[in-house]
Amino acid sequence: MQPFKKWKEASDNKYKRRMFGVINSSSDEKLIELNKEFYNGIEFDRRLGKKVSKVTIEIDGLINEEMRKRGLKTCDDIEEDIWFSQHR
Repeated sequence: MQPFKKWKEASDNKYKRRMFGVINSSSDEKLIELNKEFYNGIEFDRRLGKKVSKVTIEIDGLINEEMRKRGLKTCDDIEEDIWFSQHR
């Protein structure tokens, strides 16, 4: 494995572990803010035509999973509700 690839993988894993702790210990309000930040960041990157990193997608998934466990609506849920209300 190339040195940069090893470093990137280790860096991503460290970031995922840190964010996992942040997600699990966050209040509902903080979790909602994290969800908004990741949702908007991903959408912004996609609009610019930038590739969204795998680690960002994974963390967004962890945030969404935790929010659903707590009975909170994610930005994805809200977007889906809006789409369905407009297409009935």
